[in-house]
Amino acid sequence: MSRPRSSTASKGVLSTPGWIRLPPCGDERADAKRPLFQFFQRYILGMESELAEVSSMATQIDELVERVVTLAEKHRGGDRDDIAVRLFEVERSLHAAGRNLQSAVRAYQ
Repeated sequence: MSRPRSSTASKGVLSTPGWIRLPPCGDERADAKRPLFQFFQRYILGMESELAEVSSMATQIDELVERVVTLAEKHRGGDRDDIAVRLFEVERSLHAAGRNLQSAVRAYQ
């Protein structure tokens, strides 16, 4: 003889299928048990945060390049041309770093 299936809906308790998850309810312990919420929090929000950070670094490098070039231009052709040469080398390195960061930004998107 087979047992009748017990349904939570028949008991007045609503449940959602395993692939549907509700938004955070404010109870951290309950939220921690929700797989989709954990995925969203860990990956989606985490990646947006990382994208913002990498994008910010790329902007800072661009600004730093401008500062280095301004300083190098002051020393170009003067008695401290050796400083200008080194600063222009720094500029090239910063441009390479900026290109790599821009590539990382594209990878996040």
